Amino acid sequence: KHHGSILRYGGPQAIPMRILLTSHVFLPDFFGGTEMLVHDVALALKRKGHEVTVVTGHPAQDDPKSLGDIVECEVDSIRVIRFMHAGAFFGAESIMRNDYDNPVFGMHFGQILDDFRPHVVHFHHLKQLSIKAIDACVERGLRAFLTATDFWYVCPMHALLLPDGKTCAGPASHGANCAKHLASLTQ
Repeated sequence: KHHGSILRYGGPQAIPMRILLTSHVFLPDFFGGTEMLVHDVALALKRKGHEVTVVTGHPAQDDPKSLGDIVECEVDSIRVIRFMHAGAFFGAESIMRNDYDNPVFGMHFGQILDDFRPHVVHFHHLKQLSIKAIDACVERGLRAFLTATDFWYVCPMHALLLPDGKTCAGPASHGANCAKHLASLTQ
């Protein structure tokens, strides 16, 4: 439950909550800035008495049979739910489309929400998961927010940088400049 319309995460009278965090990948196999941020946030929230679960993507290249599966583990006392992915699958039109719009992950994420019943969802990254996670929260009336740790939401290269190192202004109409940029990287 929350107190009034204010959710309290910390402080001396914090109300214990169930909090779900997301990251595109996670420890111990990946340890970049987003992964470390999510790890540290999860541990800090646990120290405050909250129940925390991290939902993350994980490559299934070593075990193609696990493609699309959900695998649970624990990392530093944090419950981690991994969605096993490998680019385009299950009839997806492309790897990029699957990153942003993955109905298989959407179905799994909805089930995770129904089982865990979080009070709040804090998205840190959705690459290799899907923005379907946002739809699942909206459908259930869950409080959710995003801390964008890079430009993935508008740039498939994550950095808004052109091949020559100059700053990109972002996607133009229909993303033609993005397609040109990606094509230049494969030549």
